[in-house]
Amino acid sequence: MGKITKETIFNFFQVIGYTAAGFIGGAMSILAQKGVINYTWLTGHLQDFAMPAEITCSGLIFSEAYFNNNKLARATSVLLPPILSTLGELKMLNIPGSSRYDPQDITCYFAGSLLAYGLSKANEKGMFDNLFRRLSEKKSLEKIIK
Repeated sequence: MGKITKETIFNFFQVIGYTAAGFIGGAMSILAQKGVINYTWLTGHLQDFAMPAEITCSGLIFSEAYFNNNKLARATSVLLPPILSTLGELKMLNIPGSSRYDPQDITCYFAGSLLAYGLSKANEKGMFDNLFRRLSEKKSLEKIIK
């Protein structure tokens, strides 16, 4: 197993964020079914967006730890979650009387997975380094001024 890098930590925090978003989306769906809140597009699709993103980030952590960031392992962790979710969604077409099929769900599966990969790749390229550095510099300047 490889060492823990800043990419691993970033992806771990992504997993936590997407897990929280998935739980919030599930709770919103339950509340909408009970009539407590109004149903919105976000209510119905937040969980569809968060679940593949969470699995993608977990796969990226796994590929870094056990496969030394092998390109095939990374590609599998990005493409497999939305493809399997899509197959599950398409299975709904064969169930008579099922009204659960929604093509927007498929879009959410791929969008979530690709967003998770894009943020991970941007972090690897150092796109967030300046942001974090500026935030820490701002805090240190505030201490100097006070």
